[in-house]
Amino acid sequence: MLGAVLDMEGTSQVFTSSNRSNTPMRELLRQQGWQLSGELDGLGACDPEMFFFARRTESMNWDTGGDQAINTVRTE
Repeated sequence: MLGAVLDMEGTSQVFTSSNRSNTPMRELLRQQGWQLSGELDGLGACDPEMFFFARRTESMNWDTGGDQAINTVRTE
């Protein structure tokens, strides 16, 4: 599912976020080559939101092999 969303976006850079407590999602993003962009405190009950980005490259492995839900923000 992650790969399908990235293929639809059509931009060179995509952002997503995850709560710090969501270790499986953070690990999936790490395995797929996403980089930490920053953290924002105060959105949830003592669980900072972590923001990640990925730049499209020909060697990027977008396939997740699973059904992880993600939110994306389109950049131009």
